Amino acid sequence: MKNYFIDKIDVLEESLTVNIKTAASMLCVSERTIRTLTKNGELPVIRIGSRAVYSREDLTEFVRQRSSRVMIDNPFDEHRDDSIDFHVD
Repeated sequence: MKNYFIDKIDVLEESLTVNIKTAASMLCVSERTIRTLTKNGELPVIRIGSRAVYSREDLTEFVRQRSSRVMIDNPFDEHRDDSIDFHVD
C-alpha cells in the first residue's frame, strides 16, 4: 500500500506550476513581493480560471536573470596583490 503523503510530495515536486505561496517560498520573498513583481510585469503569471499560478521554469529564469556572478579572489593565489595604496592629497 502506497503512502498518501509520499505520493502527494511526489506530485508537488513534479508539478509544472506553483501557487503564490509556494512561489514566494521558492524565491525567499513575501507573497506581496510576488504580487508586485507580477503587477509590474517582471514575473510572468499563468491564469487558470480565477487562479494565478507561476511556472517553475519562469521562477528559475527570473532568478537566473537577476543573479550576479561575482568573482571572488582566491586568498591562496600566489599572484594576489594585497597591498593597499593610499594617496593623501
